[in-house]
Amino acid sequence: MRTNHLYINLVIGFLIFISLAITAYFLCRLNEQFTYVKGEIEMAETGQVGDFIGGTVGTIISLGALILVYITYLNQRVENEKSKIDEKFFNMINLHKANVSEMEYINPYDPTEDQRNLKRG
Repeated sequence: MRTNHLYINLVIGFLIFISLAITAYFLCRLNEQFTYVKGEIEMAETGQVGDFIGGTVGTIISLGALILVYITYLNQRVENEKSKIDEKFFNMINLHKANVSEMEYINPYDPTEDQRNLKRG
């Protein structure tokens, strides 16, 4: 189970690194083409920039979320199996307790009044 957590951390770290690397690379390349101080902002060009970042980084983050949901599903299945085993075990203990409480022991070497009546009847 410990290696599973290590694997999850490595996948998350890798996806975050890739997302940040793509964003940083694109922003560096974008800095060469556009100036931020002079003139008016062209919405068509900046809209394309936002579409690219949202499409690329958003897809990678969605992939990471899908991987995490799948890993959560696998862990939930394992825990569900464990709880089923526990439930069966405790049901067996309760059944044993009920059986033991219904038992009656008669000592044949202790002739009390109740035991004599049981032997006659």
